[in-house]
Amino acid sequence: YHALTYGYLTGYSAEDYSPVPQIAEEWGASEDGLTWTYNLRDDVTFSDGEPLTSEDVVYSFQRIIDGKSIERTNYGSYVKNIDSVKAVDDYTVEMTVKQPSAIMNNLAVPILPEHIWSGISCNRATNVANNPPIGTGMYKVTTWVRGQYIQLDLNQDYWRLDPAQDYVDQIIISFYGDSLQGIIGSYLERS
Repeated sequence: YHALTYGYLTGYSAEDYSPVPQIAEEWGASEDGLTWTYNLRDDVTFSDGEPLTSEDVVYSFQRIIDGKSIERTNYGSYVKNIDSVKAVDDYTVEMTVKQPSAIMNNLAVPILPEHIWSGISCNRATNVANNPPIGTGMYKVTTWVRGQYIQLDLNQDYWRLDPAQDYVDQIIISFYGDSLQGIIGSYLERS
């Protein structure tokens, strides 16, 4: 459900897997490849209505870099080359790296809302039942029944919604207690 509920700086093209804009409209490297600048969209909001700014991006990356939580294990490979992350202004982020790296085009790090996650301890952060995800993705978690299912509803404020398109309004992901220890089935419902 992470890819449905959280936003990322860039995404992947369906045609050739090349990087495409997501939260970052534009990005690029300095001539020496050691400084990367990401220009963020100014119309992205979290599912709780708060606007996303460069401070949220800095917080998300710094949380992993500092190794304060389990995110370090999950996303550490994306940040191990990053020396610093800073907000230049509300919608510009600058990252410096130890050596030039092509991975900076595809940083699959979910952007967290600092106004929520900065107050959550590492122990509680890993328990999604205690902390329903607040993200910038196309769907938002509306119900979480531990060990049974997660219900996601279409985020009507998602910045990429096209009024001319039809969307799946609700996704229910069911959990099954077998040896796979994961999600086996999901059900899509159209309203």
